[in-house]
Amino acid sequence: VTDVPIHYADPLVRRAASLQQTKDADTPVATMNKATLARLGIADGEAVRVGAGDTPSIVLAARLDSGLPDNAVRIPAGHELTAPLGAMTSTVSVERA
Repeated sequence: VTDVPIHYADPLVRRAASLQQTKDADTPVATMNKATLARLGIADGEAVRVGAGDTPSIVLAARLDSGLPDNAVRIPAGHELTAPLGAMTSTVSVERA
């Protein structure tokens, strides 16, 4: 599951100091529901390594999001930290970092 947070997409907004202080500009995290976190043996806030096929893996913090379905991971797109994962429709792997 992915989205492009409003403060990641526009080059002017990305550089506006006042907007970078808002919650919308927070560093990307990998959000999962409680069951998915438990199945992977990952705690809320723990670092996880995320990969997508042959792309380089990235490290993000894991966060609990009870609104996601089982086996889904929400990772924001449009940010320099998540860009190595490639297409927004990729299947990803998640493991403890």
